[in-house]
Amino acid sequence: LGVRENGIGIDEKMLDAVHHRANGCPQFIEYIVRWALDKDLIEYVESHNSMSFKALDAHSDDDIIPRELSSIVLAAFNDLSPILWDALKIASCIGYSFDADVYNALTGDLDFIPKIKRLASSYDAFEMCDGNRYKWKHQAVYEAVKSLLINSQRQKIHSMIVEVFERRVDIDLGEVGKGDVHRLLARHCSLAQKWGSAFNQYMEAGKRAEEIYNFTEATRMYEEALSMQGKMTPKPLLRSRLLPTVKLGNCLRELARYEESEKVLTQCLAETERAMAELDGDEQMYVHVLTSLATLYQNKSKYKDAKELYEKALPIARNIQESRSSLWLAGQIAGYAEILRKSGDLPSAEALHREALDIRNLAAEEGSGTELELAISFTQLGCTLFGLKRFSEAYSEHRMALFSRFKYLDFSHGLVSESLNYCAESLCSLDRGCEGIPLAMHAVKIRKIVFGTSHPAYAHALSVLASCYYASGRSCDARDFLHECIDICESAFPKNHANMIPNLMNYGKVLRSTGDLRKARDVFERAITIHQINFKEGQRAAELEKCTQEVSEINVEIATETDQCKATEMKSPAELAIANSPQCMDIFSKGSPIIVVTDVGRDVDDEYCLVLLSALKRMHLLNPIAIISTLAPQEKRAHLARGVLDSLGMPGVPVGVGSSGGVAEGVELEVYSADYARPCSCVVKDGVQLMVEGLRASPDKSVQLLIIAALTDVATILQDYEELFQQKVKELVVMGGLKPLDDASEFVEPDTAYNNN
Repeated sequence: LGVRENGIGIDEKMLDAVHHRANGCPQFIEYIVRWALDKDLIEYVESHNSMSFKALDAHSDDDIIPRELSSIVLAAFNDLSPILWDALKIASCIGYSFDADVYNALTGDLDFIPKIKRLASSYDAFEMCDGNRYKWKHQAVYEAVKSLLINSQRQKIHSMIVEVFERRVDIDLGEVGKGDVHRLLARHCSLAQKWGSAFNQYMEAGKRAEEIYNFTEATRMYEEALSMQGKMTPKPLLRSRLLPTVKLGNCLRELARYEESEKVLTQCLAETERAMAELDGDEQMYVHVLTSLATLYQNKSKYKDAKELYEKALPIARNIQESRSSLWLAGQIAGYAEILRKSGDLPSAEALHREALDIRNLAAEEGSGTELELAISFTQLGCTLFGLKRFSEAYSEHRMALFSRFKYLDFSHGLVSESLNYCAESLCSLDRGCEGIPLAMHAVKIRKIVFGTSHPAYAHALSVLASCYYASGRSCDARDFLHECIDICESAFPKNHANMIPNLMNYGKVLRSTGDLRKARDVFERAITIHQINFKEGQRAAELEKCTQEVSEINVEIATETDQCKATEMKSPAELAIANSPQCMDIFSKGSPIIVVTDVGRDVDDEYCLVLLSALKRMHLLNPIAIISTLAPQEKRAHLARGVLDSLGMPGVPVGVGSSGGVAEGVELEVYSADYARPCSCVVKDGVQLMVEGLRASPDKSVQLLIIAALTDVATILQDYEELFQQKVKELVVMGGLKPLDDASEFVEPDTAYNNN
């Protein structure tokens, strides 16, 4: 406006109006202001000593600067060729940003991506973002190009995009997820008003989302499919009409949105039964709806209702599927078996699961089934055998399922986490909880990514990890994980849900082991109440009997807990850590005792050292009796060391916090992060005392000391416990570090590395 030198300002409202219309783009701000000057819309307001739009207070910026400014905004593109204009129009129909890998399918027919690259480099219309994605450089240009197209033109462009994709959708799309392609194609079909094609693509996108356990996305896709279905003419047949609704209900169930799921599936059942009564039904769809609703009732602990629905469905399924290799029939049989298993009829459940496994085996032999279908039966049969306390057989089944899934699926797949979880649970029941912890840790990590931290599947993984820690003598860790697990279940399940019972029993058992007897008794009594609400007399009787027995035993312990507490309080944390460590029981049968001092977290080589230590421990060559973290921040290093040892199957090896390693007070060196690093109450705060207790518990001249970090803590022991050191230590190995040697050097000299502190 040429007024800056005169000390004249710009009205804030005018600034906001221009900025809003130009979306902050300097080039378009200049166009809009020049246009406003040409229209004589800007004036000097003497009372404010500023330039402003005329009558701005009485009008919105839409009135002052109409949206129909395409000619102004797009003036920079006046010299574009018609071919490049077409590319701009196609891009405006695709959206504000788009993946070049996905839309590369348009390159062959329309030469689209090369044109976008040219528009980006020569006309500044697009820019790269997030890998190989393009986005419009300026929102104003995007909006302006969109405004040039009338509805029929947009519909024609979307139809053209659909035709290209339909011819090329099976091409190799590299790393692009096919679910994304189907979702994008469904949108283009919808905007092209090809309702049937849009319906099919949304259904396929929903299926792909279910396969990767993204039930939130699958729910959205099935809702979109239903929306497309409402616009289709003629209306589809019963099966096609109900399929997206049933799938929507199943996804809502997986998201623990039980009331919504029940409403959807109940409506489906009513419509199906009405069609069956009119002799216009589809028996297979009727079975599908019955079993979907039954599975929901199972999840809600309504076992009687679930059984009644399956008892209707299974005879129909057997009647309409004569083939003895029908995977569909195997699924129906296994579904009923799962209801029986959850309701406590384990022998019947085992018989049905073995029948389903036989069918799936036959299908695999005929080539109509895969190992992944067999893995379903291995898993279901394994869970049933586990309930029958045949833990070795259960572990064998779950192990076969894990091998099959790991062979064909990504390690982070939800089904792999399921098998890891069940293998860990079986190992725990076989008194091999230490081996189960690494598997359970992986399962927790995968389920956190796949399901999120509020889903029952994640809670179940936490429960299994807690059981493994408890079996390994780490009750405090088990308590923390179970507390989180129960909080999730309280939110996800209806009040007094039967799935709470196993978690409450585990929680009560752990609380009892930590000495919190009154809270443990309350937890077991709540489990008894929930059991009585959900089950008839005789159903899952072992659970009820166990809870009742626990309450009786806890009452006895409460009466005598004073004497027990006094005996426990006499020992220091270091003494308790060594006394409870399985490494210190029958030391030599487990290998040569060793103490490692490490500054893990600076360089990965210290973690490699612990990996090698775990291998030598499994071979009974070395028996780690303590790991000491040193070098500030030594507490964080101890948490990392604890997580490393747990993930390597060494949860019983005590970890202690050493000294700062000679680092100046207030200075903390780097510690890299890891998912498995977490604060743990079992880490001994006094690492020197932990080493002392480890030495005292070991035979004379047996302990090897490996120091791959600062020497400070071992020096303290030499100074304060010299006699003990001489009596117990067999060998001392230090990493150290030397200054370079030359011909004039008479002695080696230590360098200034922290390892020599």
